[in-house]
Amino acid sequence: MSVPFPRRRATKLRHPDIVAAYWYEYVLGEDEHGEWAILPAGGRTWFAVGDVSRIGDDQLRCYPRHGNWVAQFWQPDRILHVDRADGRTETIQVELLDYVDMTAPPTFEGADVSFVDLVLDVVRYPDGRVAVLDEDEVDEEVERYGIPPEYIERARISCAEVHDLMSAGKAPFDGTAESWRARFHASVPAG
Repeated sequence: MSVPFPRRRATKLRHPDIVAAYWYEYVLGEDEHGEWAILPAGGRTWFAVGDVSRIGDDQLRCYPRHGNWVAQFWQPDRILHVDRADGRTETIQVELLDYVDMTAPPTFEGADVSFVDLVLDVVRYPDGRVAVLDEDEVDEEVERYGIPPEYIERARISCAEVHDLMSAGKAPFDGTAESWRARFHASVPAG
């Protein structure tokens, strides 16, 4: 597949610099919400635990230039094929449509991007419900990874802001992602 967009490595970290996962995505451009990138259908993510996943459909991400979150926008398929470190293979139906990690601000270094996951997540399900995940894991993760209290406070503030935006259907959680997905597919020949 010939892709007219720059390719880069994206890395999700545990505080402060432990690699949790990485993937290679294409940078589509930037708007007032941040930088947009896509992991096309079939794209792989490598996890520190040794698992490798392949997505069944495109996964779009928004990396805000000024924000403490990274958003993932799934398509209706939402299928993951996971090759487990122990040799098993699983097919998983992802139960959500949008997934937002609360993070330290993304770091853009050269062509690559990384972000530190700060435990809390906001998700939107296909039926429109919006929920906060992993609140029960914050204390354990703070202790395990030595996350500073001010990072968690910022994550909680961002979590509330993203929850409100998502619940109200405000940008970038208003379908904005689909115009970026369309831009990718208009530029890449089918097949």
